[in-house]
Amino acid sequence: QIDNSSLVYIDLYSGIQEASLRAIDYATEKGVPIFLNVSGDIPSPELVTKLKGKNIAIIQIGLHESQEIEAEKIAAQIYETFDPKVSIVTLASKGAIAVSGMTVVKTQAYPVDVVHVHGAGAIFSAGFAFGYLQDWGLQQNLEFACAIGSLSCTKERGFEQFTLEEINQLIDRKNK
Repeated sequence: QIDNSSLVYIDLYSGIQEASLRAIDYATEKGVPIFLNVSGDIPSPELVTKLKGKNIAIIQIGLHESQEIEAEKIAAQIYETFDPKVSIVTLASKGAIAVSGMTVVKTQAYPVDVVHVHGAGAIFSAGFAFGYLQDWGLQQNLEFACAIGSLSCTKERGFEQFTLEEINQLIDRKNK
């Protein structure tokens, strides 16, 4: 499935690290860009060495809201370390920060009536991947990802489908 992909999403969590590294190696060998989610774990020096030179286009790390003050610094460090097109730090209800080159973009989370938060990070990643593949600008992409991640919190199971119109309405309400 990786062979014909435009972008491959890979979770790199400690419990599945060996399998994730095999997938990263394979995607790199095939020249497929990688969207790498390292969860809340800042990669160890050993892991950084294993990931150097891989085809990482996007790297995402999720931090606790209490780390908001240091999030931009961490996003910049991850960007410098892995040289992706984009590094992202998500901060749950505090929003997200993305770094690409000299550009730093921030957006707050969207105010919604929260029913369930499980899976919001995965939905955020899917939204960001969608915008990335549409070749949207960084700000639009980050806002879209935050909006769909926020909308997922309004549903009991979190994994509902939302129309582009619903997502854009949420973005428009926040930006007014």
